[in-house]
This record gives sequence, structure tokens and C-alpha cells, in this order.
Amino acid sequence: MNSLPFPKPLNCKVIDHYILFLKEILGTGSYGSVYRGLDLETKTCVAIKQVTFSKKLKSQKSPISQMTQALRNEVMNMRLIDHINVVKLFDVKKSSNNFYLICEYCSQGNLEAYINSKGGQLSVTESLRFIRDIISGFRCLYSKNIVHRDLKPANLILHKNKLKIGDFGFSKFVDHEMDAQQILSQVGSPLYMSPQILRGESYSSKTDVWSLGVIWFQMIYGHTPWNGKSAFNLLKEIEGNDLIFPDNPQLSKEIKRLIGGMLQIEENDRFSWEQIFKVKLLEEEQENSFNLEKSLCELEAEYKQDEFLRYKALNQLYFQQNKVAKVPYNEEDSAKEEMGENYEKIIENQVKKEKEWAVIMGVSAWILHKRNQTAFISIFCLRLLDLILNKTFILRSELYHRFIFLGLKSQMMVLYKLYMRINMGETQEFKRFTMEDWVLFLGNPVSKALLKTLTTDLTIVKTLFTRCLDQTTAYIASKTRNGEIIGKLKTLSSVCDNNLGDKILFESVFNEMLRDFAGYFYGYLKKNGLEKEKDMLEFGYLLKIVFNRKGVFGWKAEDPLDFLKLYEEIENVKIASINEIFSFES
Repeated sequence: MNSLPFPKPLNCKVIDHYILFLKEILGTGSYGSVYRGLDLETKTCVAIKQVTFSKKLKSQKSPISQMTQALRNEVMNMRLIDHINVVKLFDVKKSSNNFYLICEYCSQGNLEAYINSKGGQLSVTESLRFIRDIISGFRCLYSKNIVHRDLKPANLILHKNKLKIGDFGFSKFVDHEMDAQQILSQVGSPLYMSPQILRGESYSSKTDVWSLGVIWFQMIYGHTPWNGKSAFNLLKEIEGNDLIFPDNPQLSKEIKRLIGGMLQIEENDRFSWEQIFKVKLLEEEQENSFNLEKSLCELEAEYKQDEFLRYKALNQLYFQQNKVAKVPYNEEDSAKEEMGENYEKIIENQVKKEKEWAVIMGVSAWILHKRNQTAFISIFCLRLLDLILNKTFILRSELYHRFIFLGLKSQMMVLYKLYMRINMGETQEFKRFTMEDWVLFLGNPVSKALLKTLTTDLTIVKTLFTRCLDQTTAYIASKTRNGEIIGKLKTLSSVCDNNLGDKILFESVFNEMLRDFAGYFYGYLKKNGLEKEKDMLEFGYLLKIVFNRKGVFGWKAEDPLDFLKLYEEIENVKIASINEIFSFES
């Protein structure tokens, strides 16, 4: 064993050149608990899984050495895997009572906890992202002839916003065809076990496909497709009840087909991994960066004579692709630690860095929450423009200019304020977090990544806002009589400028416009018999959200609004009449 540069710390174990901190429990897995540890050679944090020999195992005739060799064989196979979506196994150690599996340290918890933090279910979009991560990891496992056999949310670990397959305590290397039903061991977690395991029959790598289908269904709907108090009852439920997809959220035919194919009871009918690997929808998602210059060139050719429509199309294209921005994960490699005063201090520093990272993520989430609100307003305004251009809705000129200009300016004001706070390093007091939190955020590369997103947002919105400002200014001038501005245009003129700082006055004018517009919209639909027209009802639902935006978009640090879920709710909402949205008097 290596000599220690410091005295052995309390509440720890020294395993060769690793230190296991007994008070730092990260979780539990098959056959053991997982602890935070330290690799003295690389000076990095690791996760150490301790597997204890039971008295029963020790009393069996089969010597411990045979069990040791079997475990070492599996470990040897796992150490061959080096993939971004599989938790890396670095080393294995053995004492007289325990095995120690030294693994990659992951800082964001498991999928089970993440789903719970999102209210028990995820958006379809986010669930698809995670399914792609799992499938990406299984491409590697499949190529090495490894069957996991205990795939479940608790064994899927998040690190740097990537999902990784972990806990290979029940995994098995097979030396035959992966789709051949030759494995007999009954292992795994009942809710996610395939019918073959529950029956005690032989099975193949398709047992993991079944588990994947259960996980995907659970992520979307908040519960597994079948439940049972025991393995026997669960099997009875599976065999006696067809797979039923709830009405909400609605799924595409393709996703239903994929989940259904994964959850075929008999292995001969179930998708194989090779079939899954060929599905285009399930391929790894590529980063979709918006090419502003290219988009402008293409739109210029299409809208040669109308600059306003050209920039309207640009905004539509951009915000459809970027309606929900994600927190960029640019965490520096904070796992590496310089030797400090002692081992406890090293771990203490690491815990401190993780807490700081949580603060940075919290500030980032708030900024993106505000940013995603502006994207929603953009989609709302652009939807109205479509209704007007398609002659589905006729809006009087005065209300049209108020609506479009104020909607675009509200975007500009929020984006500009966020941009200035980051770009200029503003350090005024915040309601949402402390000054220390803000300074910490500004010092991290994540702030620069968010600034880049906001810069692109502002560039796109400004193209349309500038043209709208010119049009609105000209319209107000055309309605001015003897130096006197007529009607509601007078209040509009008070904010019809490039001043993006006077929030109180603007909010008053904006809210007045929304009240006037909502009343006009409701009256128009009633007058023209459009109370049940689909496009108008969908827009009315957006209008209701914007009208109640303070309640809908209110920031909750512990339970932030999931914009992906909100958009799916809007797509799936079923409204029979405009009266279900508003109750204005006609």
C-alpha cells in the first residue's frame, strides 16, 4: 500500500492509493453503497462502491476466490468501455471483507431524482434527449456483448448534462449471439424487469430494450405502464392488460410505435438493439447552431421587396429553433484537487466547488427563464402576424401598431437588461440572489456562453423591432392633427422610441394594450362566428397566458417553469369554444 503524505483522516478507509470517506455517501446500488473518494495519484475525486461479502456467501462451499474471479472478469470487461454515456470504471480493489469498485465521479445525481425534481414527469422533448443518451451508451455495451440487466432511473447518472449508464452490478458478458435467449439469472428491479425474467425464462439483450421502454414511458407520463405489489402481480398485470397510452400528453405516432415496439411481451416481437440503432429519431442529437448570415441571404432572395416580412420570417425561423434555450454546461474540471492541509480539507474544497456550481446554475436558470419568456412573446406576436397576413383575423390599424410594437419592445427591454447586466458586469442588488452569487456567476465561463445567446437574440429581435419602430412612428405621425395625437396613440407615443429602460411607464402602456386587444379579439370572434375556429382558439390560449404572464411566468427557484412542458401543453390543449378561455362581456 502507498504511504500517505498526511496522517490518515477520521471516518475514512484507505484502499491502496484511494481514500473512501465514510460520511460522504453518494447513493446505494446493487450489493453496496457508493461513497465519495479521492485518488491520491491523480488527485481527483472518484466514486467508490463498496460491496461487502455476506455471511451467507462466506458460508457457501464455493470459495470467495471464485466469486472474486467472476467479479474481476466482469470488471475487466467494463474497464474496456470508454464512452461519454457510460460511467467509467477505473479500478477494482479487494480486502478480506469487501470489493471496492473505483468509478467516475458524477456530480448531478441520478435520473430518478431529476424526474422527481421536475414534478414526476418530463417533457417529451427532454425525455427523447435522455433516451438518445441511453441508446448512445448501449451502442458501446452492445458492441462489447454486455447486457446490463438492471436498467432503471436510479442507475442512470447525470454528469455535465449528459446521462450515463451506471451500476453494472448485475451486468453480464455473453459469449453468444446477443439476441439469443440463453441467459437464465433472475436479476434486476421488478418494475423494469422484462416478462422473461419475471417468468424465470431465458432471455437475451432484449431484456434491456424492455427496461428502456418502461423508463421512456415513465419519463413522459409519470408512472410505469404496469404496476404490481410483487413480481407475480406485476407479471399478471403485464400479461392481462394491453399497453395503453394516456391522452395527455399526446405523442407522435412514431414515438408510440417505438415505445410499443420496446414493450412487446414476447422477445421475438420486441425490437432488437440493432433495430433501435437504425431509427433516425433516436440518433444522437447534433448541435443546431443558427447561421444568421446564411438565413439572411436565403430570406433576402425570397422577400426582395418587403424588408418587414423578411425580418419577420427571420425571427420566426430563429425562435422556432431556439424557443427554449438550455443552460450551457461549461463547468471547469473542478474534480482535480491540489494537495491541501489534509484529506478532509481536499474534500471540503470539492464540496464547496459543487455548491458554487449549484449557485452558478441557479443564476443561469433565472437568466434563461427571463430569456425564454421573451421567446414566448416573440412566438405570440409572430402568430398574430400570421393570422393577419392569412386574412384569418382583421385588426384595426391603431390596435395593430400598438400590439406589434409593444410586443417587440417588451422583448428588447428584457433581453437588453440581461445583456447589460452580464456584459457590463453590473453589480446592483438583486431580489433573486445575493451579490456574492452574482459575482460568482460573472466569474464563470457560463456567463460568457449566456451572453453569446443573448447577443444573438438581441441581434435577431432588433432587425424586426427597428422596422416596426419606423412603421409605428410614421403611423403616429399620420394620425396627428394640428400637433395633437389622437386617442390611444398618445400613450403609445410616450414609449415609441429606443429607450429600453423605463419599465414602469412601459408596463402601464403594455397592459392597457393587452386589455384593449383581448376585448377586441373576443368581440371579433363572437361577431364573425369564429368562437370554435382552431387557429383562433390556439392564439386565444397564447393570449390568455400572456394576459396572465405574471402568474404563469413567475420565477420559482425550487420549481422553475418548464417551457418545454408549456409548449407541449399548448399543442395538446383541447378547447371547444373561446368562452373556455375568456369571459369578457360581448
